[in-house]
Amino acid sequence: MNWISSHAMVLGNKYKNDPRKCQDYAISWNDEYGAFIAVCDGAGSASKSHIGAKRIAEDVSNYFKKDFKLRIAKNTISSYELNHSIINVCKNAIKNLIMTENTAPLDDAGKNNLFFSYDTTLIFLYHDKSYHTCYSGHIGDGMLIGIKRDGFDIISKPSNGGASNLTDFVTTAITTNKDLLRMSIIPGNEYIGYVCFSDGPEDAYRIKGLKNEEYYKDNNMPPIRYDLLELYNKILVDPHILENHIKNELVDNHICDDDCSIAIIGCGKIEDYFIDKLKQIEQDRQQGLKKNIFNRKIQIQISMRLSLEILDH
Repeated sequence: MNWISSHAMVLGNKYKNDPRKCQDYAISWNDEYGAFIAVCDGAGSASKSHIGAKRIAEDVSNYFKKDFKLRIAKNTISSYELNHSIINVCKNAIKNLIMTENTAPLDDAGKNNLFFSYDTTLIFLYHDKSYHTCYSGHIGDGMLIGIKRDGFDIISKPSNGGASNLTDFVTTAITTNKDLLRMSIIPGNEYIGYVCFSDGPEDAYRIKGLKNEEYYKDNNMPPIRYDLLELYNKILVDPHILENHIKNELVDNHICDDDCSIAIIGCGKIEDYFIDKLKQIEQDRQQGLKKNIFNRKIQIQISMRLSLEILDH
């Protein structure tokens, strides 16, 4: 099977005047051993988040290109060991960035006043072609999806921090005992591809109108729009269209004003009938929502008339 890889990051409208420009970073590649994707979304509140996002994505990528292959050649790595290795990769990445800044020395914990200025989220997945196993990790928001010929699985969903609008970051995962890096080692036999993206495209491609508790339920209303699956199929034909798609469809149309990054790897096409089915489900739901809104307006009008009649008497 021939695998393709594609990734792109596009500056969001709300950051056009920000000197840091796009604070997202995305990577994708595939070779004879495996295929890899990663997305990092730098924190808007952190002054060097764009630098942190790039360095951490690159260093995690290099880990899977080099060190990791030695481990899985003997099929000996556990989820716990991989978690520990990735945290060390991220910690060393930020330490090296700080040292190149030539600022105050690091303390015993390996950090100084610049440590949290590199805040970023992290999503990655490596699909091993020999063992047909996928290894993934996730800190913060964004989403990771496994693609099947007739469907998809949400391998990793977003995770908030201490508040609904505050996500987790790599620096917090490094400096606390909280298990913020969500590792997963699962069989990859069923999957023909994978997509990961930052919270910008997540807002664009998730179904609107679902309550939080309904968002990730496995029911008749999948949370992902059919548009994303159509995009995946298009990328298999031409991997170079991804950046223009994000810019033209999401950013220029103001569907997403945040920075947008998407990374895709795949070796097979989603069946058209499944995308058509998903499209019909979504259209039916939208019609249902419109009907509910119309009925609600009628109920309000009736209530207002009754109230006026009571006041008149």
